[in-house]
Amino acid sequence: MAIPQLLPSGNLPPGMFQNDVDIVLLSTGPDETLLLKQLQEAAVDLDLLDIFVDTTEYGFAKMVDFFAHERSGQPKGIIILAI
Repeated sequence: MAIPQLLPSGNLPPGMFQNDVDIVLLSTGPDETLLLKQLQEAAVDLDLLDIFVDTTEYGFAKMVDFFAHERSGQPKGIIILAI
């Protein structure tokens, strides 16, 4: 798999419980459908993970911007891993 960057996000509003982690992947290879199929075949728990895949730097940057802010617009810390 060609995944040069990923963004995990597990931030939840106080008092909310959600059994998932959001992950945004920048893929220089397969598109979202194929990548999710490959992850499922590799036994990745897709019920626990909400995975968003973008194949462009622009789309990935928009997703990063989305996850970098609370619903109120307040910035929040995020981690981007370069692989």
